Amino acid sequence: MAGTRKMSTGPLTLVASFALAAAAFVILSPVVVADDDASGERARVAPQYQPGSVTRQPGHLIDFMATFLDVTDATYPTRVGDRLIDPLQGKSLLPIFQGEVRQPHETLYFHFGTDRAIRQGPWKLVSAKLGRWELYNIDDDRTELHDLASQQPDRVAAMAAEWFRTASDAPVQRMLEDLLVRVI
Repeated sequence: MAGTRKMSTGPLTLVASFALAAAAFVILSPVVVADDDASGERARVAPQYQPGSVTRQPGHLIDFMATFLDVTDATYPTRVGDRLIDPLQGKSLLPIFQGEVRQPHETLYFHFGTDRAIRQGPWKLVSAKLGRWELYNIDDDRTELHDLASQQPDRVAAMAAEWFRTASDAPVQRMLEDLLVRVI
């Protein structure tokens, strides 16, 4: 059909881009918490960004918990009762909200049902419904329309290997293995 664009088979077809969610979170956030003031109290201050502004700094759902902990000055638990808690993986978004540059994640791992992805810098490797891997340069192709996998097979192989390594270390994978051991 004339004028129809190929839609990505990557995770963006399933979930709205995190950048949009983060932008909405920043815009709707009325105050942020600053460092301790002279009295030892955490001060609430106006954000350091311009209303309606957008950041190009990547974030991820896992960053919300780290951000909530940072804003509330709370401590992440290592255990609840007898249960060990997996380590916090996210990084606080508060520096971004304060107009600073945050050290980005080296690698972001995604896994939802049979959809999977990994992001390293501007590169995002995605596979929908356990299909073939597709590679996108998010800096140049934010909407994931131009698959570069055939042009960069070495990058695809390295990133796919990292996805499988990370997946094998993921808490859900460990939980499933533990359940299987209990059943057998």
